[in-house]
Amino acid sequence: MNITLRWRVALVVAAVTTLALAALLVFDRLVLVDGFRQLEDDEVRRDVTRVVHVVDGERDRMNVLIGDWASWDDAYGYMQTQSPAFIASNLPDDILDTMDLAALVFYDTSGRVVVGRTAHPDGKAGGIQELAPDWSMTRVPDILRRSTDAANGGVMRTEAGTPLLFVAQPILRSDGTGAPRGTLVFARWLNADRVGIFSKMLDTPLDFLPVAEAPPGLIGSDVSRDQVLSLREKGEPVGYGVIRDINGQSALVVRTAQERAVGALSRTRPSRSSAPSLHSAQCSRSR
Repeated sequence: MNITLRWRVALVVAAVTTLALAALLVFDRLVLVDGFRQLEDDEVRRDVTRVVHVVDGERDRMNVLIGDWASWDDAYGYMQTQSPAFIASNLPDDILDTMDLAALVFYDTSGRVVVGRTAHPDGKAGGIQELAPDWSMTRVPDILRRSTDAANGGVMRTEAGTPLLFVAQPILRSDGTGAPRGTLVFARWLNADRVGIFSKMLDTPLDFLPVAEAPPGLIGSDVSRDQVLSLREKGEPVGYGVIRDINGQSALVVRTAQERAVGALSRTRPSRSSAPSLHSAQCSRSR
């Protein structure tokens, strides 16, 4: 009788222990793992948003740089006299390398190019169609031909396929006075070299992709909110975002991917859902 009772107690204890372990396992798989995945999704979305912000920050830094040139007595005088001495003193052949630019172009008030230096995405000297005189009046937004506008800029899609980040300011005297005598434009290619710089700044692996390579669901018609998409590729969390040009059109796709230690467990266990997570983030930007 005692033996039977002891066996019954042992069986009950074993059953309770088994149920407790099973409950812990279910909790681990359905709660903890999904929690880790949610943390990873939040992180990749933040990374994408940081990339969008760093592009905006790059534009702001370029606006500071161009301000020294656009509001400058020497440049203001040159737009009237077009003296070769100004070019010889201030626009040497290596000026783009020195200033880390793809373009430095002076336009007169009619939109005609007075003088400029431009380079292709590979760094070799050459024209940029969108900044040429016969293109600037039709393909480049109004800022390039309205010399009375204040500092402006943004991303521009190009025939070369590589987007261009540009800023433009009216050409004034050093004290900011005088009727504008034209518009000065600075530009940088958003190419592989620039991606490397941004990646190092953010300590985050990233790529800029053509709009044609955007995953489904990323690009919508609402230009006031840039969507951020979190996906799983080969078990790893990957973030996608879109950067729009100054006309509100999709200019390029941002992709970030980084090993997430917090979610290492989730890649060894299944979760309830592998569906992508779509998040709409309000990204402040000036156009």
